[in-house]
Amino acid sequence: MFQVDQKLYSTADIEKRFSYYEQLNWLKEHRNSGIAVRLEDTGEWLTFLLYARKHRLSLLPLHKDETADRSQRLSDNAGCSVLIDGTIEEARVLNESAGKTAYGLHFFSSGTTGEPKRISRSWEEIETELKSYRMAFPLSEETRSIVACPVTHAYGMLCGFLAGIDRGTTPVVITTLNPSYVLSAVRQYPHSILYAAPAYLHAIVRLSKEKIPAVMMSGTSLPVKWLEQIKQKSTHVLQQYGCSEAGCVSIADHVKEPGHIGKTLPHVQITGGTASNPAEMIIHLKDKMIPSGDLGWQDANGDWHFSARLDDMINVAGRNVYPADVEEVLLRHEEVEEAVVFKKGDDWSGERVCVCIKGTRAEGDVKAFCRPFLSSYQLPKEWHFVDTIPTLPNGKISRRQLGVML
Repeated sequence: MFQVDQKLYSTADIEKRFSYYEQLNWLKEHRNSGIAVRLEDTGEWLTFLLYARKHRLSLLPLHKDETADRSQRLSDNAGCSVLIDGTIEEARVLNESAGKTAYGLHFFSSGTTGEPKRISRSWEEIETELKSYRMAFPLSEETRSIVACPVTHAYGMLCGFLAGIDRGTTPVVITTLNPSYVLSAVRQYPHSILYAAPAYLHAIVRLSKEKIPAVMMSGTSLPVKWLEQIKQKSTHVLQQYGCSEAGCVSIADHVKEPGHIGKTLPHVQITGGTASNPAEMIIHLKDKMIPSGDLGWQDANGDWHFSARLDDMINVAGRNVYPADVEEVLLRHEEVEEAVVFKKGDDWSGERVCVCIKGTRAEGDVKAFCRPFLSSYQLPKEWHFVDTIPTLPNGKISRRQLGVML
């Protein structure tokens, strides 16, 4: 069973829809081919996902807000034979001659570090991840997942929804993303964990007048100031880490600082650097080795810590600058609400430190505040003061994009 907003989908409801799917001619003819799915009804999407998992179909999940043109383009790029566009009844065949597609889930990366790329994961890989996730989950199995993030993305779909199903609970998926509405849902389930994007979670806790039982973050490191506010309003703050190719690979119980990503899941190993010398984290699965593109290190307790995206690290005349280190200092200034550090090319030093700031325009004041805490090569050379920090359509900030735009 599962719930979408206030609507409960019982086992009988799900089985009834399964029987309906079995009668669809397009599914009978193309069940061995890739199927792109953009369903406006979240409950229908989750029911079809459970059907696809049971019957090992090949799916490309598309967010319900995707345009028709982009849905078509992504479907073509993924080699799908069928596109479900809006409702189950609006499925259309794209390619009659398409061959058999590997069973599993197919995604396109968010594109924060370049052009989105197609990623495919077999159902066997996903089942291994879900089993491992359940074994490493630090809360009781009765903890109900409240998913306030897209369930067409791996974080909400696999870790929030399917992992909740596998624990034997009834996940609650929130599609009305008004923070007050989310808080009202959390109050109904005191023994729960809220899955949300870090920035959105920060917006929620700022409105809350009471403690939230438990929260799970993933996707991007929060500013220290924001994390402290979340910890003040939450009984239990967790953070998970992973990448599109491997899924979730670690969970931090009781997050200590923004980059704390915890211990690896049982099915995976990570190699990387040390606190004094972070190195690219390499994810080792049973039959593959995946470079994460992230710099990280392992502490004496075996917990992993994220330092920066490898592409985001700034090399100033041979000295490494990690954006999060500079941002942490900037955010100590009481008038700096948000700060994002990024890089640009420099004729003298190779790369220079730049920053985009929301909350104040007093460059001299902020520079003077930072000087005691930052080395000269860490101090930003280029300052941009804005009303809103630009983001990608998925809400994430791309440092690479800032370097081009500003």
